[in-house]
Formats: sequence, C-alpha cells, structure tokens
Amino acid sequence: MDLTSIQPLLDWLNLHQQWVAATILLIAFLESLALAGVVIPGVLLLFGASAIAGSGALGIWPTLGCAFVGAVLGDCISFFLGKRLKQHIKQLWPFRNYPEWIQNGESFFARHGGKSIVIGRFVGPIRPVIPLVAGMLDMKSSRFVSINLCSALAWAPTYIIPGFLFGASIRWGAEFPEGFIRLLVTLLAAALTGFIFARLTHWHLNPDSKIYQALYHWAERQHHVRLIWYWLSERRQTEYIFPLPSLILLILSTACFGALAYFVSATGTFASINQQIFDYFQTIQHPWLDSGFAVITMLGDDTAIKLCAGLLLLWLIYKRHFAAALISFFIIVFAESSVVALKHSFSIARPLAEPGVAFSSGSFPSGHTTRATLLFGLIATFIAQEMHHKRRWWIYGAAMVPMLLMAISRLYLKQHWLSDVVASFLLGFAFCALGRVIFSPFNRKPITADLSLLVTVIAIVLGLTIYMMRQYPVIMGWING
Repeated sequence: MDLTSIQPLLDWLNLHQQWVAATILLIAFLESLALAGVVIPGVLLLFGASAIAGSGALGIWPTLGCAFVGAVLGDCISFFLGKRLKQHIKQLWPFRNYPEWIQNGESFFARHGGKSIVIGRFVGPIRPVIPLVAGMLDMKSSRFVSINLCSALAWAPTYIIPGFLFGASIRWGAEFPEGFIRLLVTLLAAALTGFIFARLTHWHLNPDSKIYQALYHWAERQHHVRLIWYWLSERRQTEYIFPLPSLILLILSTACFGALAYFVSATGTFASINQQIFDYFQTIQHPWLDSGFAVITMLGDDTAIKLCAGLLLLWLIYKRHFAAALISFFIIVFAESSVVALKHSFSIARPLAEPGVAFSSGSFPSGHTTRATLLFGLIATFIAQEMHHKRRWWIYGAAMVPMLLMAISRLYLKQHWLSDVVASFLLGFAFCALGRVIFSPFNRKPITADLSLLVTVIAIVLGLTIYMMRQYPVIMGWING
C-alpha cells in the first residue's frame, strides 16, 4: 500500500488544517488500539498527516504531543480491555479469524516480559497486540503504564519527525546540497563498518573462540600471567571470563591515539585533509542541517552529559551496584580531566570560535565526541554484559550511531578538525575499555532493568528536553550570526 490509497483523506486534511492536531491524535490512538491497529495503515497515515503539519499547519512540539497522547491512550485502552475480557478476546473479530495474532503476541510476551511493551511498539504486526496480551496475562497496571509512557516518548519522534521534515522541506522549497548525499553515504558506511567490526571482534574473541582458548591455555602455563588473568576475570557463579576484547581495545586505542597525536603535533601530516574536510562541510550548509546538528551537539555539552551520567549513576547506586557506579564515575571524571589537559597541552586552534568558549581552549581532542563515545560506550557495555557473548556485537554496533552523529555535528558546526574527532573516538574507546577492564573483577551480579530504570530514563529525557529548549535559541543565534 502506498500514499495514493489514502490520498483522499490527506487532501481533505490539507484543506481543513485546523483538524490536523485532532487527526494525528486519532491516528496514533487507532494505530495503537488492538482491534483497529491491526487493520489500518497507521504508519502511512501518520507520515501523511505529519507532513501536512510540517508544511505549516502545526508546530513540531504540538505534533509530537498529539502523537504521544494518542499512542498512550490507545495502548492503555488495549491493555485494560485485555485485563477485562481475558481469554474472551480470542472470540472477537478479527482475532477469531486470525488466532495466530494473539498466539504470536503471547509467545513474544513470554520471551521478553515487560520489555515487550517497548520492543513491540516498533515491531510490525504485533505492535497493537502486545498491550492487549499484557492485560490478558495480568501484568501490573502501574508497571504497564510506566513502561507505556516511556516507550511512547521514543515512538512519537520516530514516527512523526520523518513526515514533519518532509512537509517542512516542501514548504521551504528546500533541496539539500548535492554533497549532503555523500555525507549520508559516508555516515552509513561508517556505521556499517562499526557493526561489522563489532561482530567480527566478538565472534573471534568470545570465550568459545579459538583465539581466546589459545590465550587461556598459554596463560595457564605462565605463573604471573595466570595470576593477572584470574585477577582481571569477571566472576559470575563458577565461570571466570577474562575481558579480552576490552583489553585489546584499550591497548590498540591508546597506541593509535598516541601515534595520531604525534603526527598531528609534530609533523602536520593531517593539515591538508583537515582543510579539505572543513571546506567540504562549508559546501553543505543548510538551515535544516543547522538545526539538526545544533540539537545533536547540545546532547554532548558538559551539562547534558552530567545530567545523563549523574542520573544513571544514582540509579546504579539505588540498585546497589556500587562498584559499577564508582568505577564509572572515576572513568568519566578522569576522561574529562584528561581532555582538558590534552587541549591545553596541544593548544591547536579551533576552525571557528564557539559561543562562550575561548579560542584558546584548544581543538584537539573534541570534548563533545569523547564524552559521547565514553557515555554510550559505557551504557552499551552494561547492556551487553547481560547478553550472550555472540550476541553482544549489535549493541556495540548500535552505540556507534550516536557517536558518529556527534562527531559529524562537531565537523559540520566547524568546531573541530577531522583529526580532532578521530582522536576523540580513540580516546573515548580507550577510557571505556579501561573502565570495563577495571570493573571486570567486580562484575558478579547482573544489572537488570526494572521500573526504576524507566523512571530514570524519563527523568533524563525531560531534563534534556528542558535543557535543549533553553539552549537552542543561543546556539542557533550563534550559527546564524
């Protein structure tokens, strides 16, 4: 099905734009409602309606708010409907004709529990069925509502922003510069490379691999090496697992950073390519890109990172993971202090001055990129450690995406040279790997998600939203000035 199948509705909505807000709320509600969401083309309708909103009918925040409210209401009604009717749901249309929808939802809920509410929002046919199944299986109402609110915060931007941007680009007659396609291709290629590297690394260095086993047997024959091996190994029950991938990453990242720093400061090897990349980003300046990269770069500000890290550390303390909290705090402070010292030591000038930051603050390395790499790396580490070794790669690969976006934002806003952000990746990886190696002997109990983590995530999202709304005019004023 394509947009032409719903074109009459979109044409009507375009002529009666006063109904855009109510229509988006209604579509999000129906798309999340169990009995309707399995049959209506909710994704297409949302894209079309949000495109009309982006054309000037409605602002971005009211559009997101309507979608959020509609999604929450639809899921809540589905949940309480399931709680009320229980197994009688299976006798209602369309489920009596398609019993596999409920069966698939029950199977999915049995495998993932509360996480299925979040995952299910983004997974095709089971999306409107999971809340219904959760109610049928007597999930606690307070827990469902909390998870539902959190998942809707992520769902609304995912489904609304693409259509809104499309409508706005038509309204402005905007065409992105030709070089922008090259940037997208490069970004996708870099993300894919990160996925592949993480996949190969965890495939060949996990405890079942030949490389790991060969090193283990070699360490067993060396007295001092054996002591270090067991001292650094994590202890989960009777199993000892040495953090081999993290140790290798620490060594390689540190060595590569040292080599890069030498070439940048002593030989000027990267001066030419730095200038070429700077000139390239000069050619793709665009109002939409200005706004997008301004928002991304704000997420790497010192205040934003302190907010995220602080709340996550408090959650770890609340869950009594004191070693994880203490080591993470130490690594974050050490990394921030090291970046400041390195900037002062190398004293490489920025391409352009940043608002509120002295030109002498130094460009090498990028503090924003280092912070993002370290924070997302640590989060990925804590998530991945609760998964099987052969499945951890996609968590680390996914963490590469926000890291890359942060690096691109610093280049686009002309705050750093290419060598700065490459050095920051290496530095962030090294600090993250160091934290993982230090934490390994203390990693004795799982760090599991629960309602308190959802509350923490909601607090982070709200805090970041308030911060960005206050800082956005300042950043955009500097960019346009």
